[in-house]
Amino acid sequence: MRVRGLSIRNFLSVGSVDVDLTSRGMVLVDGDNRDQPGAQSNGAGKSTIFTEALLWGLYGTTSRGVDADGVIHRKTGKDCSVDIQFECGGVPYRVLRTRKHAVEGSTVRLWKGDQEITASSVAETTRRVADATGLDLHTFTHTIVLGQGLARKFTSLTDADRKSVLEGILKLTVFDDARKSVRKVLADGQAEVQRLTTQRSAAEGTVGVLRSTLQRLRTPPPAQDDPRPRLLEDAKAKLAQAESELALVNAVPPPEPVTGTQAVADAEAQVTAARPTLRFLEQQVQEASSAQTLARRRLGQLEAELRTRTNTLSNPTCATCGQVVPETHRERVLAPLRASIAECTAECANAENAHAVATTTHQGYQQQFQALCAKVDTAKAEVERMRTARQQHENRVSAAQAAVTRARQGVTYVESMPAPPMSSVDERAIQDVSEKLDAQVAAIAQLDAALAAQRGQNEIDSVVESVYQRARSKGLEDALRFLNERIAEHLALLSDGTMSATLTATSATKAGDTADKIGLQVSTIGGSYASASGGEADRIDFAIALAIHDLVCSATGVSHNLFVVDEPANFVDPAGLQRIAALLDAKLATTPTIIVVSQNPAFRGLLGETWVAVKEGGFTRLEGACAGPT
Repeated sequence: MRVRGLSIRNFLSVGSVDVDLTSRGMVLVDGDNRDQPGAQSNGAGKSTIFTEALLWGLYGTTSRGVDADGVIHRKTGKDCSVDIQFECGGVPYRVLRTRKHAVEGSTVRLWKGDQEITASSVAETTRRVADATGLDLHTFTHTIVLGQGLARKFTSLTDADRKSVLEGILKLTVFDDARKSVRKVLADGQAEVQRLTTQRSAAEGTVGVLRSTLQRLRTPPPAQDDPRPRLLEDAKAKLAQAESELALVNAVPPPEPVTGTQAVADAEAQVTAARPTLRFLEQQVQEASSAQTLARRRLGQLEAELRTRTNTLSNPTCATCGQVVPETHRERVLAPLRASIAECTAECANAENAHAVATTTHQGYQQQFQALCAKVDTAKAEVERMRTARQQHENRVSAAQAAVTRARQGVTYVESMPAPPMSSVDERAIQDVSEKLDAQVAAIAQLDAALAAQRGQNEIDSVVESVYQRARSKGLEDALRFLNERIAEHLALLSDGTMSATLTATSATKAGDTADKIGLQVSTIGGSYASASGGEADRIDFAIALAIHDLVCSATGVSHNLFVVDEPANFVDPAGLQRIAALLDAKLATTPTIIVVSQNPAFRGLLGETWVAVKEGGFTRLEGACAGPT
């Protein structure tokens, strides 16, 4: 991949920058923050131009995690764009990524030569950009852009995280993924072997049962005894017992014929004849009761009237004329009422006597009627008893006769039984069992063939898994060997042999997985990496980062013309910076443009050209760089 030019508009702090990146040699990018003079180079926008713009333009992301509208310049608030021109395999490409652009909107477009190959979505177009460059984001940040702090990041990782970074760079995870897939297939294959083995064991059990059955069928049974004499004797004994029971039943005299039905009819006739008289007497009692009630009511009325007139005449003077009422007058008025009361009292006594006579007559006749009804019930019960006894006798006779009939039929059936057949084998059953046995034997043969094939496949899968594991381990070993050689070369130049750093691999097997860890052994004048000075730590970090850069370039096979190093050494002394410059200068043979972003003034004069990112009025511009193609 060869980056030809970069054009930036309203991106983060950058207002407008156009830069040609083809064969520029070694360039130092310094900064001048005129908005904050005390900050000097800090915050001028150096990394924004040569790190963030490249990352966002190609991959839609930044190392700081700024995305969406956050990348637009705060003062303009629109028309954000990054335009990158590059070549791959001699084919020119152009990618334009915009945000709130007046013409383009918020999108990304890609051209291959003069033909636009933009996809239907931003994500798909970004994927096409990565395919065109031949580098994913992770690889890009180790080959072309070594972002600020990335050099120290690797040394500060845990042993396990270092392993993950190297595997990602070298794409060794593809071997892990393949091995896991093969292991899943192998587990399924082993489960299939277990299933087939279980099925074969069941088939062998069935074969054993069928062979035992076949042997039993082919062995003729012993000759059978003729059961007819014994059965006939039993049948005749049952017949004799049934005939004996019938004789006993017949010997019992039957109950007398049913009589008394006429007596029942006569008694019922008497009850019927007495019923009208009983109703007449009941009516007489009711009429006597009514007459008694009427007499008592009339007597009560007369007595009430007598009391009323007596009260009225008790006053000695007349209420109307006021004259004295003579006693003779009162007696004349009350005498008729007293006579009527005496007459009515006699009528009440006569009514009570008549009611008593009617009640007594009715009760006597009712007792006679109930006696007639009881006589009818007794006669009916006697008739029913005689009928039940006769029916039970008839049932016993019928049952005994039926038993005799069944016994005689049994004797007849036994006498007609044929003689038992001679002993022989069941040829049809033998044939059926033989066919089933042959089918099971054939099934076992098929299961054996399937087991052999599956076990063979399992062995192949196991070998393939081992090959993937060895390939992964071999890739990691080769990578570590390459890295340690390059680290030694770089540190030899950076420290005159006073420092060394070695990456070591340790592994522990856990449930069939190899858990590799990448350790770091450092030797400095002060002792370990933890006790090294800031300058020593920077040189070690830079040597390891350059070695990883060399590894990625070698592993990807992608040639490139640009290498951006952002703040490689903040604490290195001038002599150390000269060694870093010499080390970078050696890379110009393969990488014609090397850009070092640094705020260390000691770099001036060591790296050839110097470009300055000037921030003024909230906008960053680049001075000292010629404009690139548009």
